[in-house]
Parts: sequence; C-alpha cells; structure tokens
Amino acid sequence: MKTTALIILALGVLALIPVTRAAEKGATPAVISRGAKITLTENLVAGKITVFDFYSKYSPPCVRFTPVLDMLHANRADVAVVKVDINRPDQKGIDLESPVSRQFNLNSIPHLKIYGVDGKLMNEGSNATKWIIEALGGAIIDLRMALNWYSRTEEEAAKLRAFEREANKKAEAIVAEGRALAQKFQAAQAIYDNPATKKTAKKQAQDDAKKLYQNIQEKEKELNNFRQQAVAEIQQRVAQTRKELLSEIVAKAIEVGKARGATMIFDSADGEIVHIDLSRQGIPSDTNRPQAMDITNEVSVALNKDHSK
Repeated sequence: MKTTALIILALGVLALIPVTRAAEKGATPAVISRGAKITLTENLVAGKITVFDFYSKYSPPCVRFTPVLDMLHANRADVAVVKVDINRPDQKGIDLESPVSRQFNLNSIPHLKIYGVDGKLMNEGSNATKWIIEALGGAIIDLRMALNWYSRTEEEAAKLRAFEREANKKAEAIVAEGRALAQKFQAAQAIYDNPATKKTAKKQAQDDAKKLYQNIQEKEKELNNFRQQAVAEIQQRVAQTRKELLSEIVAKAIEVGKARGATMIFDSADGEIVHIDLSRQGIPSDTNRPQAMDITNEVSVALNKDHSK
C-alpha cells in the first residue's frame, strides 16, 4: 500500500516538472521568436544537433550567411537549423532593442548557438561559426595574409611613406619658423632687460616681445593642428588603401573559388571583409594549414600577375 502511494506521489511530482518540447526537422529551417522572448530548449529539434541563428533580414552579414545555414540544414541529416528572427513585426532595420535581443544581450548579428542532441550548449559565437564551416567540410582562410604577398601592397605603402616624409618636412619647417620667432623674442627681451636701453627703445622692445610671444603661440597652434590633420590623413589613407586592397583580394579569391567549384562565404568586421571561407568542393580542412596557405598564395600570385600587366 505504501509502495503504491509512493509511486503515485512520484508520478504526481514528475507531472509538475516541465517537459522540453522538441520540434521536428522540416525541409527548411524553422523561424521562431519574431522579436519576442523565447526559451531555446523548448525549440530543440528532436534527435538533432540544433543550430540557433539569431538574425535579421536587414543585416547584410546575416543575409550572406543564410545560404551556408540552408546548406547545413539540407546536407547534414544530424543537424537542424532554427532561425531566431530578432525583429519585431513592426520594426525596420536591425532590431537590437527587441525583447529577444535584450534577453540574449545581442550586440551584433548573426549570432549562433549550437546545442547537442543531449540539449546542452556545444558552441557559441565564432566557435559556432567554425564548427559550421567544418561540418560542411570547409575551411576558414584568412586572406589578410595575401596583403603581405601582393606587390601592390608595398607600392601603396611606399606612397604612404612618401606622404609621411612630406608631412614631416612641413612640420619641421613650422618648427624652424617657431624657433626663429623664439630667437627674436629672446633678443627683444634682452633689449628690454638691458639697463642701458633707453625708455623709447625699451617700450619698442616690450611691444615687439608681446607680438612675438603671440606669434609663437600661434605657430605652436599651427604645428599641433597640422600634426593632428596629418595623422588623421595618414590613418584615413591607410584604412582606405587597406579596404581597396582587400576588395581586390576578395574579388580574385572569388575567381579562384569558382575555378575550384567552391561556395564562397564572407565574414566581415567593422564594415570590412577580413576573411573569406571557401567551402566544400576541393577545399581542405582548416586544420590542414599548409594547404590553406597554398590557396592564399594562389590568390596572391594571380593578383601579382594581373598587376604586372
């Protein structure tokens, strides 16, 4: 009797424990949230590794990464992708203020969370991205290395160094003008301090010293302004040149990828493409770094050949 009562009691307690609702994998990734708060474990796909993609249709990086996730969902039977739309229905633009965005402290998207079949978090963020690329048999190849091998990089660097030398010459000229003014100021001060100087000459020396002191201050201001402008100009030129060079490298990498029958996946940071993923056909695993270096070298060789024409 007591045993039966305990079993009934245990069943009653179990009934109070919430059961995780497992969705089924469909032909295409499911879309959830629409900006509302969610419980990820209630949206796990039964018997699958579940990849949650926090995205917005207004985010270019999200749009670029969508084909990759679609490919993952379609080609891996053991993986299901669930897209978490962070945008509220009435919001245009990337909605980082939506309840779900605040819930998961999202500062940028796409953001990925991967849960194992056991319902535990496996990977998140950049580690999740790497896992996805490797799950597709792809590789992450950092094309910034090609900057060091591209002949135009050194040519542009030489132009920047020439600009910097000219800026330094102008700064030195301003400094020389300031020193000349300082010498005149010292001479006027010496005349003023000389006891033998007549009253009229002393007054003139005093006026000259005041004017020269003002000129020195103006020259110092001119020098500081010029240095600030020169530094800003150099930084702007470096950023613009780097962006142009990377754009050329990426364009050439696309050609190389197409020749290899590869799917191109872009990743960006601060508005610049910093690396490119060549996925699936003919591309080695990221763990095989020498071959990945060969691909980057192939891009550099092709660029240098075009640039020498």
